[in-house]
Amino acid sequence: MSIQQATNEGLWFRPDNSAGASNPLVQAGDKSIIFSAGSVETGNLVIAPWSASSYGVRITNTGNVGIGTTGPGYPLHVVGSNGIRVERSSGGDKLNIDPSTA
Repeated sequence: MSIQQATNEGLWFRPDNSAGASNPLVQAGDKSIIFSAGSVETGNLVIAPWSASSYGVRITNTGNVGIGTTGPGYPLHVVGSNGIRVERSSGGDKLNIDPSTA
């Protein structure tokens, strides 16, 4: 399924892919959402609620991912007031960045 505004500009929802289809990260059998502003490495994708705030996720055409920011400048750029927590799925190791303890 695709949603296109013009040739090669839009979103493509692909339920099954061959390896490397549209992006080197895609593995055979992956489901994918591919986006483009008309040519390779263009456009940005935002996943967010309808809101006056900057809640949501932004993926830029360079691969940076932003949470709570409109201009992610790093591979993972998080802006917020509640801190960040990274935790191993098996438990144990945790990384907490808590602004209240800074």
